[in-house]
Amino acid sequence: MGSGKRRGPLGPRDLALEVLTGVERGKNAGDLLDEALERSDLSRAGRALATEIAYGALRWRGLLDWMLQQVLTTPLERLTPSIRNILRAGAYQILCLDRVPARAAVYESVRLARERGHEGTARLVNAVLRNLDRRRNALVLPGDLDPVTGLAVRLSHPQWLVERWHRRFGPGETRALLEANLEIPPLSIRANSLRCTPEGLAKSLQEEGVALRPGRYFPGAFTLESPPPLRAVRAFNKGLFTVQDESSMLAGLVCHPGPGHIVIDACAAPGGKTIHLAELMGDQGQVLAVDLSAARLSKVRENLQRLGPKCVKIVEADARRLGALYPASADRLLVDAPCSGLGVLRRNPDAKWIKTEGDIHALSKVQLEILLGASPCLKPGGVLVYSVCSLEVEETRDVVESFLSRSPEFHLDDMEGYLPEGLRGQGGQGGMLWLYPHRHGLDGFYLARMRRREGDP
Repeated sequence: MGSGKRRGPLGPRDLALEVLTGVERGKNAGDLLDEALERSDLSRAGRALATEIAYGALRWRGLLDWMLQQVLTTPLERLTPSIRNILRAGAYQILCLDRVPARAAVYESVRLARERGHEGTARLVNAVLRNLDRRRNALVLPGDLDPVTGLAVRLSHPQWLVERWHRRFGPGETRALLEANLEIPPLSIRANSLRCTPEGLAKSLQEEGVALRPGRYFPGAFTLESPPPLRAVRAFNKGLFTVQDESSMLAGLVCHPGPGHIVIDACAAPGGKTIHLAELMGDQGQVLAVDLSAARLSKVRENLQRLGPKCVKIVEADARRLGALYPASADRLLVDAPCSGLGVLRRNPDAKWIKTEGDIHALSKVQLEILLGASPCLKPGGVLVYSVCSLEVEETRDVVESFLSRSPEFHLDDMEGYLPEGLRGQGGQGGMLWLYPHRHGLDGFYLARMRRREGDP
């Protein structure tokens, strides 16, 4: 037990610690941070500091652990999750945040250790972080004898993942991918075409003092620079835009639904792609937003209410049963399948410390089951788009090839004509497209476009 709970509202470091310890229990960092900020009364600067410490300590956790272990006399993993993450957050502030004085980082870390531990743990945290600060220029990095370990530690990724990418991409491109994953991702948004034009959205945001620049590829996309909390932005509350990376926007474009189509989004939550499909249809026809989780479907409802499409119907169901529920009914089927998320580590750095190689293989089986179970819902001539935010072959090409080998009524379909000009000529003509953070400046993403042959029952 600690020596006493903190009185008054929680500060930025308290919130960051909640996120870091929650991640070790297998929870999602983004959800934890959103919940913590929602109930806090922190200033904009305080919110920014909490976010910086939480996400920074997650991005650099591997390197921080390596550095901390050099000033610890006991293995880091033997400490309690709270003390371990207090040390990580403190080390991040000392080694990576120039604007935070080391003495402030140490003082706040000791306070947290006292409240969540006892005087002994407070003394431990004080000694370790002061020693880390004194010895920061003498700390050693791994040598070059083992290049994979060197990359894993220096660029803070798990060893197993670096080994996979090193085998597949080679040392140079692996380094570039790891470095891209450590970048702070931009906040990308898409204009809601049901309520405004891209030009109208840009004008509305500029009038609010929100700085923005055009997206890389998609004409209705923008990147917000130093964005305020979205709920404080009038254009957001009016439903003039939705937050979505440009790689995810491609799923709707490649589906290419038209007015009057019946479209099924098989794994719809939280609803960004569902709403984009409705926009592309001019809100004419029907989009079935399907998800197995009632809790996740509540996010879809929330986004529908804010953004306004009327043609969307929410369906709580297992995507693997869609073929039985809606046989030969849909013109378009989007399967944005649950995946490892290893393509979006710059946005979700916690995933690299939670996911395992076994998860990749387990998820690939689920992905194939969804494709096999959902695909019979398409009409002859209908289009199936499969997408995942993963770069792993087992979750991308292998799943599609296994599906096609078992489903001769489907074939890969050229997607070049549906891609923005800047992404053409990179494989889409073969029906598959990989996007990489270090090559394209977007979230890592994979798309396959397939078509059900005409005349099939």
